[in-house]
Amino acid sequence: RLALIWDPWAATTFKVLYGGAFRAPNAYELYYGSYYPTPGSFKANPDLDPEEITTYELVWEQRLPANIRFSAAGYFYELHDLVSQVVDPADDLLVFQNLENVRARGLELSLEKRGPAGLLARVSYAVQTTEDAATGDDLSNSPQQMAKLNLIAPLWKDKLFAGVDFQYYSGSFTLQGNKSDNVFLLNATLFSQRIVKNLEVSASIYNLLDERNGFSGSAEHVQDTIPLAGRSFRVKVTYRF
Repeated sequence: RLALIWDPWAATTFKVLYGGAFRAPNAYELYYGSYYPTPGSFKANPDLDPEEITTYELVWEQRLPANIRFSAAGYFYELHDLVSQVVDPADDLLVFQNLENVRARGLELSLEKRGPAGLLARVSYAVQTTEDAATGDDLSNSPQQMAKLNLIAPLWKDKLFAGVDFQYYSGSFTLQGNKSDNVFLLNATLFSQRIVKNLEVSASIYNLLDERNGFSGSAEHVQDTIPLAGRSFRVKVTYRF
């Protein structure tokens, strides 16, 4: 990763970023197959190559009055040898193969406000396109618009906090060429720290609005889109020795 950072003024920062990375195929993608007692619908492919990505980013960060921070980031990604699940026409079995070269470009804007005693508000919006470099077709399961809103508010000094997390995803194309519905997610969390020494407790409600619209299924699924799980709850207790 290479970064050039320029601070022309005390409250302003510009960045030019370049990066390269790879992801080795995992054990499921390499070796999963159904053969016993009779051949199933999957077969392994131990000859998969790693996915490789090259990234280019331009970033503007601006500190504003009232302890507000603004940032804008434009990016362009090139992904080679994307690991995709397909049906092999030779035997009609599902298999992971290195197929697509992908281009992605987008812009993300964000605002963050920090207040006293742990108050935090953050909002971001991103617009992007991801396409097959060979055909120019949009990729499946790749929303073109995303928005997030995070709020954390102190309820009792620096010991008890409430948090809200809102997420929006625009509809995206499915493997069958349809377009999924928009997704709205709302999560809420109540968490404490330092009420009892070394003890942290949190309680969360996920998918508070009981959103059921989902995202594109993969080649192994009968459904065109996979509905989201309904409303769920989690309580977490952490004690540090």
